[in-house]
Amino acid sequence: MVAEELTKLQSYTVNQSLVVDLPLKAHVFDKVDVNYIDNNLNITFKIDGIEWPLWKAHNSNLSRDTLDIVTNLLPGTTLVDASAKIDTKLLKIRQMPSIMRGECSIHKLENETVIAFLRVTSGNPGVLVALNPLDKRAIIDFTSQIPALSKVEELTVQLYSSSYNETEFMTVNKKVDATKVSVSPKSVLVLSYVPKKSE
Repeated sequence: MVAEELTKLQSYTVNQSLVVDLPLKAHVFDKVDVNYIDNNLNITFKIDGIEWPLWKAHNSNLSRDTLDIVTNLLPGTTLVDASAKIDTKLLKIRQMPSIMRGECSIHKLENETVIAFLRVTSGNPGVLVALNPLDKRAIIDFTSQIPALSKVEELTVQLYSSSYNETEFMTVNKKVDATKVSVSPKSVLVLSYVPKKSE
């Protein structure tokens, strides 16, 4: 997927350096509203047909690391400040085959209070990212709300933002029940899973 998309990009030579022009997406996370985020992501990927955008996220209601986690795990690349420090655990997850070349599906969950996306590629663990942009804690049954996870019994905690405070899910590599996962307000949780044949 990455190699195919890179062949479509326009490149230029500026001061003897190769420059690539990526479509900038700067307003996707402007509002703390699941429908707004979902609509913007769907416009980006389905209507505009952009497969590898440049994400520039800002939102005063969400922590910087929450936005970094989400944008680094979506298809595309994240625009970061020169002084920014990216979590090494996040960079390791970003190198997983499902993130680098996997398909992405977006889902509104728990009465449109949480937005989640799956990244999966054949023969590799899938990655589930759940963002709760609102002020209310959400408890999610992923198996009933995302058809691709209907046969998954457990998920493995990979990473969470600094605003995440559900202590029972704060141990990295811990296996948790896929039918009852808590996502703190204004936070993101990253989980991995073993895809079942129906995916």
